[in-house]
Amino acid sequence: MKFNNGYWLLREGVTAKFAVEAVQAEQTDMSLIVYASSKTIESRRDCNDLTMLSITYTAPCRDVVKVSVVHFDGEKRLYPSFSISTDPSWKPKIKTDGKTASLTSGDLSISLNLGCPWNGKWTFRGKELSTVQSKSTAYLVDGGKPYVKDELTLGVGECVYGLGERFGAFVKNGQNIDIDNQDGGAASEQAYKNIPFYLSSAGYGLFVDSPEKVSFEIGSEKTSRIQFSVPGEHLTYYFIGGNTPKDIIQRYTGLTGRPPLLPVWSYGLWLSSSFTTD
Repeated sequence: MKFNNGYWLLREGVTAKFAVEAVQAEQTDMSLIVYASSKTIESRRDCNDLTMLSITYTAPCRDVVKVSVVHFDGEKRLYPSFSISTDPSWKPKIKTDGKTASLTSGDLSISLNLGCPWNGKWTFRGKELSTVQSKSTAYLVDGGKPYVKDELTLGVGECVYGLGERFGAFVKNGQNIDIDNQDGGAASEQAYKNIPFYLSSAGYGLFVDSPEKVSFEIGSEKTSRIQFSVPGEHLTYYFIGGNTPKDIIQRYTGLTGRPPLLPVWSYGLWLSSSFTTD
């Protein structure tokens, strides 16, 4: 979903509160919680008309980090949710020193700048995969309806794949993709089997944990960003690292589940009523 009018302006009817400053970081045995304000706080008067986002980082298993961006945590969730398999014995490494805060799960790390500007870096075995920059994390209202979004940088030559069954180009760069199952045929942007997971050639995968209409802008709203947004007051996603695409996909399916092997007879003759003749 596009919230911008070009690069500098918001569309008419859209208001946005971007994470500008990491005001405070809290550390527990299992999580890192960062409170991000919508403007720099230098005095008490800066707390007027202020939006605060709570961003929680946890590690459900090795080389996976769960990110939860929350504006209002009291929202009643009426829809079904994905069943996620985690490793209860897995414990991340968390560090805070007043200037930076980081959480490491195996070889995957997220490191955040405390203070202003809002900035974070994802690395795997010391290699930078992507970053979170200014105007990335935000709470927005469009026509009275709330949304939460986040963005990751899209590097030069980086390619994005996945997002379920699609009938367009295999590389998703430049596309706007709504995760919304529709019976629209096999020759349009609509699809029957949408999956809110993509794989980047930079060396990571990302799964947005929402059964609602997740919207991806892959270099299509901002040419150097991958944006994903959901309606409501909270956004949850999993950042997945790995040495190879196969490793990343295995970790993703380990989270969401793997289907059983189909019976042999299912690979036999198919007859479709869509193409009957006289």
